Amino acid sequence: HTFPEGTLTVDALEIDPAVIKVATEAMGFPADAVRPAADAAAAAADALAGAGGQSMRVYALPGEDFLEALGAAAGAGGDYKYDMVFIDAFDKAGRVPELLVERDGPFLKALEKLLAPAATVAVNLLIGMSGSGSSGGPREVEAIAYAVHGACCNTSEGGQAFTVRTPIAESSGNQVFGFFRRGRAAGHEEGTLKEALKRCAEAINESFPADAAGSKLRFDFARRVVFGWQDWEPPATPPKTLRELAEPAAEEAKSGGGGFFGF
Repeated sequence: HTFPEGTLTVDALEIDPAVIKVATEAMGFPADAVRPAADAAAAAADALAGAGGQSMRVYALPGEDFLEALGAAAGAGGDYKYDMVFIDAFDKAGRVPELLVERDGPFLKALEKLLAPAATVAVNLLIGMSGSGSSGGPREVEAIAYAVHGACCNTSEGGQAFTVRTPIAESSGNQVFGFFRRGRAAGHEEGTLKEALKRCAEAINESFPADAAGSKLRFDFARRVVFGWQDWEPPATPPKTLRELAEPAAEEAKSGGGGFFGF
């Protein structure tokens, strides 16, 4: 919300009203960005109608409900498209809800419909340097990445994916996956995607508008863009889904199996 009015249009979904309350009352987030909406259908209609001229719009709803309603209301041929989508959603245990990464599920189908041709999707996971964390282990990470890649990356147009991690000293453990709907257009800067993103991040660090306290970005964005960089390719054989991975554990619990597993 530090960008000049009209530079960006942002739809933000927050399921916990307490988070919105803290943001508006204690952290300087503009209260007029919070839009009144009785349900997901009303929120989708509000967004499509321009949200009263607000460029930053916050709806106190589950993100999946809003996106599915928006996809239905906008229609397959609608011009309401997102250039960037950031998915940062967890249950109380830090796991990504299955319904957000269900292959061919309503959420990913709606997301695919609402992406602009050159859109980027980012997914944040609570995963440490060991490869495991609250969001799961390597198999869960692969299942999530595979599902989102299938919905968001147009491989026939060079769509690709990568992953980075937050620097160890700055975070308790986050792994972020980036999914490009299509490859870079001809004539763009030379070099690898990693090098291009680093240059862009350096430019953003330099030109980012100051906030109300007169400060620009308070961290090294370029370092975060490339820390722990790995290109990501989908496996040749589809991995198990999160639901399938959870089934053995559920069966074990029913049969009275014990044991301890921690990250």
